[in-house]
Amino acid sequence: GVVVNGGSFTLRGGLISGNASKALGGGVLVNSGSFTMLGDGAVSGNTAENGGGVGVAGGSFEIRNGSVTDNKASNGGGVAVAGGSLVMSGGKIGENEASNGGGVSVHDGAAFEMAGGSVYGNTASSNGGGLLLEKGVSVELDGGNINKNSATGQGGGIYADGLDFALSGASVTENKADLGGGVADSAGVFTLEGGSVSQNTANSQGGGLYVVKSAAYLSGGSVSGNSAQYGGGAFIAEGALSMPKNIITDNTATGGGAGVAFSNMKPQLSGVACVRGNTVNGAEADYWLENGAVFAVAE
Repeated sequence: GVVVNGGSFTLRGGLISGNASKALGGGVLVNSGSFTMLGDGAVSGNTAENGGGVGVAGGSFEIRNGSVTDNKASNGGGVAVAGGSLVMSGGKIGENEASNGGGVSVHDGAAFEMAGGSVYGNTASSNGGGLLLEKGVSVELDGGNINKNSATGQGGGIYADGLDFALSGASVTENKADLGGGVADSAGVFTLEGGSVSQNTANSQGGGLYVVKSAAYLSGGSVSGNSAQYGGGAFIAEGALSMPKNIITDNTATGGGAGVAFSNMKPQLSGVACVRGNTVNGAEADYWLENGAVFAVAE
């Protein structure tokens, strides 16, 4: 493959394919300096332990166009960012495979910014079909699409572990997982302030959102058209919830809580939050509580 040690490498066309690494970066490894994708260039069909397509240990990787597809790894099937940064304003990261972070994995204090482009059709046999975000990283999700990814475990679209992050403008749609079809967040703070979480599916809990042992602040955006057994729109447990302004509508569940399911917590809704039109087997059932959850609405 290609190794970037200082300086800059720009891919405007062509194909980087058929390479393998036992460590980081099957197709391209960025140790320092910068790697930029423009035009119709592609990184495809590579393998590595981490970052089947591209591995970033330092420096920066910017994707404005082109594609990172059909790569495989244990972590970060498409891209693994283990230092430095990944900035995505266009292009595609799709149809990659990994145990964790089918499309992208971000860890070890690295940074990820997404303002455009798409992370699509990636698969994880464990967590984070589209994105895997670990504790200590910096994340900005201001635009673009995270769609049609799948995970066997948690977070079909996004899985965040011990992280404070916000979804500001991106669209998270048509993803699938056992827990948290759209977004799964554990032991952190999740803020939904814009964008949409829609048409995602969970086999068990949290079709749109699965938030456990975390604080959730739903101040904007929408959660709609998601489905699960419990918590079609959202399943929130053992944490805290503030929902001054958000729309959770038209979600479905087969067991309970088509809108929001709460477990082992005391949720409070205030302001102009709107939770309505969510159904269990055709009957409206916006909320569901279990394991001592106590519900209050504040004017």
